[in-house]
Amino acid sequence: MGRTYVYTLGVVVEQVEMIESAIRNMKQAMRHVSPATVDVIRRNKNQLEALLERIMNADVSSKLWASGFN
Repeated sequence: MGRTYVYTLGVVVEQVEMIESAIRNMKQAMRHVSPATVDVIRRNKNQLEALLERIMNADVSSKLWASGFN
């Protein structure tokens, strides 16, 4: 059985924006660092991309939406 977390939709959106920003920053940083550092950044970027994909594929619902306050 999966875990259930309760967040407001606004918090989820803020977190997604932060992850997307971090990924963009990592892509830019990879242009200016040594090959060994690129490998480390790439692994971290891949982990963030996987997390972002998991969030985007999650079954996100809103009680406000269900109540008709859209």
